[in-house]
Amino acid sequence: MIQKANFQQHKHNLFFIFQFYFKGKGEEKNEALLKRGHFMVMPRGKHKEKKVKKKITAVLVGILVIGLVSAGIVPWISNIVTGTVSVEGPIFYAHSGNELEINEYSGGTTYYTVDNVEDEIFWGSELSEELDFYRPSLTFYVLANLTEGIEPKKLRLTFEYIDDNDDVNEICYTEVSVNKGEYQELSGTCEGDNELDDVTEFIYRIEGRGDEGTEYKIKVDGYTRVEMTKA
Repeated sequence: MIQKANFQQHKHNLFFIFQFYFKGKGEEKNEALLKRGHFMVMPRGKHKEKKVKKKITAVLVGILVIGLVSAGIVPWISNIVTGTVSVEGPIFYAHSGNELEINEYSGGTTYYTVDNVEDEIFWGSELSEELDFYRPSLTFYVLANLTEGIEPKKLRLTFEYIDDNDDVNEICYTEVSVNKGEYQELSGTCEGDNELDDVTEFIYRIEGRGDEGTEYKIKVDGYTRVEMTKA
């Protein structure tokens, strides 16, 4: 039985223990539980000793848990594979009949003649629905040679689209130098200024930039194309 003179001190200790385990219960409820004798009051010295033992036990358990978690995490981290994913945009192939095929060349070889007056235009099939595209970066390819004129001469390669109002919109263009002799695999790049809205059809235009009497030959066999990626 606890002496009355020491009760206030033991009561203070018990409040500390009780509040540690029941945060938020409130002092009023703690006081009521104490009065009902729900807890045996522990002498001050034994309370400290037991508290130290609990701390030591908690530290040992913590070290054990950290060890187990680390053992599981390290192999898992070592098995993580990092890399990059390359997403390819559409490819537009010039084809016979001045067609522009998307993503797959159906085969065959056709030759076209371009001079300083007449362009060669390849029209894509009308899309089944209007589409919007990101601001594009374009790489042009053309297989060409110069048949008439003083070399080198320029070819302008332009990519355009038709919108839902049937307006022709230029995306961007590049120019390549052409010489006489064998067909040359030529290429150039450019970037559009804006995103493409309400696209119904694409156009690949090849334009001669020489003076009067200049003539070029364009070979269409799968090399002459435009590749589109995100700018």
